[in-house]
Amino acid sequence: MKYLFSFFYQSLNLVVLLLSAYFAAYYMQSHWIAVAVISAAPLLQAMTLFDKSTVSRSQPTKVKLPLVSLLVMLGSAWLLLSVPEAGLSLWLGFACIGGFILNTYWVEE
Repeated sequence: MKYLFSFFYQSLNLVVLLLSAYFAAYYMQSHWIAVAVISAAPLLQAMTLFDKSTVSRSQPTKVKLPLVSLLVMLGSAWLLLSVPEAGLSLWLGFACIGGFILNTYWVEE
């Protein structure tokens, strides 16, 4: 079940990244760039493992993936400050944030 959720979450990130890149280029609105940052950080972590904190299991910490979490939270702050109205960008951002929290703390254990 956890692998299935992880697969669907990364698929969601890919679709949201492509949609936000299209809307950011077509409509020239900055909140779509924030949605792209929120969805790109976990997707990039899955492809390149740039946040090496998950590799060292010798010191367990409460914060997992601090660099990815920083990018996701900065993107979510940018989204909440720049979104003009509740719409598709806000809901896609919330979906990626919720999926990130579930994928990081439920799937990875």
